[in-house]
Amino acid sequence: MYLPSYFSESNLAVINDLVVKNHFATLVVILAGEIEVVHLPLYLDQQNNCLLGHIARANQMAKELLHHRQMKVKIIFNGENGYISHNYYNEPEKNVPTWNYATVHIDGILHLVEQHAEIQHFLDVQFGSYENETLDWDLAYLNKLINGIIGIKIEIQQITAKFKLSQNRSIEDREKIIESLLASTDVKQVALGKFMQGYYQS
Repeated sequence: MYLPSYFSESNLAVINDLVVKNHFATLVVILAGEIEVVHLPLYLDQQNNCLLGHIARANQMAKELLHHRQMKVKIIFNGENGYISHNYYNEPEKNVPTWNYATVHIDGILHLVEQHAEIQHFLDVQFGSYENETLDWDLAYLNKLINGIIGIKIEIQQITAKFKLSQNRSIEDREKIIESLLASTDVKQVALGKFMQGYYQS
């Protein structure tokens, strides 16, 4: 990933916040010499420095994982992003449009998890992120469904974060960009504006 120093983010709290708020990840792996891409929710276990999730046993990656037990992967988490018009700058005639975004790339080792107790824990974490109730593992159908998935635990080895949020512009231009984004009728533009505002206020 092209990463100028002024867009590099090393604050782990900021990085973890993006990962926690954007569970839906892109997993990239090489299988039999071909690039395989899997989209799935992953959950950060900060205490154990790993990511937790599950995939269907019918997934080609699951079949490879059942054979190899572990594999090297790259995970991508994307945060807010959006178009930045040249009109958002104080001198639009001297600028061109661009795209602002925040992304986190994680390199790690993916491990197979087949024990039902661990998979139940993974599902409890996922379910608990969205529901104010717990899964009842005494229900037979839930335990039956577990047979159709495998758990995955990704040991985090390296994190690279790029927050391209106009750090290379003047404070006045950044303020104008945020003001323009927040004034937009596009909800994604407003979300990016709020994200940038929070980033610079932290």
